[in-house]
Amino acid sequence: MAETLTINQAGLSTVQDLGRFGRTRYGLPVNGALDQYSARVANVLTGNDEGAPLVEITALGFACTVIHGTAYGSPGYFRISFATSNAVLDDACERIARAFSILS
Repeated sequence: MAETLTINQAGLSTVQDLGRFGRTRYGLPVNGALDQYSARVANVLTGNDEGAPLVEITALGFACTVIHGTAYGSPGYFRISFATSNAVLDDACERIARAFSILS
């Protein structure tokens, strides 16, 4: 079983971490995730290191393949980490539950 996330359609998204510090004197900006707070929160909530790289989605058109939780040592589960409002997450969970009820 694959242990990676497959990006099927990137839209306007990039892999980001918290940036590179201590190089501005050479003309290199820190860069990193646009919303550093949300990036940190998403990583901590999913059990990752606070500064771990993540996919930052800045526009629509993103599609990915979710890998079963067995790849992460959690059979029967999968992870969702998305820096957004609780209302959007609640809606996403309801749509996932409807999809699973149709499939079962």
